[in-house]
Amino acid sequence: MTSTLVALGVLSFLAAFANGVLGAGNQIIFIPVALYGLPVVGVRLEAHAVAALSLVHGVSTVATGLPFFARRGHLEYRQLWLGGPALGVGALAGGVLSAAAPSWLLVLLFALVATAAAGLLLLPPPSAERPAGASAPLPVQALALVLFAGIGALGGAIGIGAGVLVIPVLLYVLGTAPRSASGTGLVLPAFISVPALAGKAVTGQVPWALVPVVAVAAVAGTAAGAGVTVAVSPTTLRRGLAGLTGALALTVWSQLLLALGR
Repeated sequence: MTSTLVALGVLSFLAAFANGVLGAGNQIIFIPVALYGLPVVGVRLEAHAVAALSLVHGVSTVATGLPFFARRGHLEYRQLWLGGPALGVGALAGGVLSAAAPSWLLVLLFALVATAAAGLLLLPPPSAERPAGASAPLPVQALALVLFAGIGALGGAIGIGAGVLVIPVLLYVLGTAPRSASGTGLVLPAFISVPALAGKAVTGQVPWALVPVVAVAAVAGTAAGAGVTVAVSPTTLRRGLAGLTGALALTVWSQLLLALGR
């Protein structure tokens, strides 16, 4: 148990640090490393437990990172209230329904999400940004709501806070400025993580003995990363998140193909 706690603590800190710097990506790191990296040091966790712990990680990073981004004016509150409820409804449904899903399906969904996100984040930023505080046109808001609900369902099922998918919606659909998209993209996944974690808790998917170390390390990592992000340009943030997401997607796809070949 000690080796498991130490390994999870290190992973949780590093994933949260990346999330604090990039504004998203903690679950994109946490899930594949927990599934395929921790076994190298003798720690093996089942996919449902990894998904639940990643949600604990997401709640902890949001609670820590919110004050940092709010003080810097990098939060779009209109978009929090636009996307939050849709993400939450989808996440609760996904969290409950995932109990009946086989582990390989959760991993496949994660690979698909990570691949799509990496491609979207490589797109050039929109030429025109919406003025801070201004509302998007109603048809655009309706499209964003549908996308947020779908992202929430995926996040609830696979345990990814889905900030990595939320950010492309903020950038390319709602026209949010890159730094505000990073800050808002860190907070919006809370609307996924909290209800999805509740859904997994009531269906017995949460390994409670491992929760404290994941939460404490996530708080420390997010605080450290948020202190670094002001020195990184928005373009570097976007490209860094795209590169990280793409590399981890390739890792998950390779593991899936190996498993199918056995």
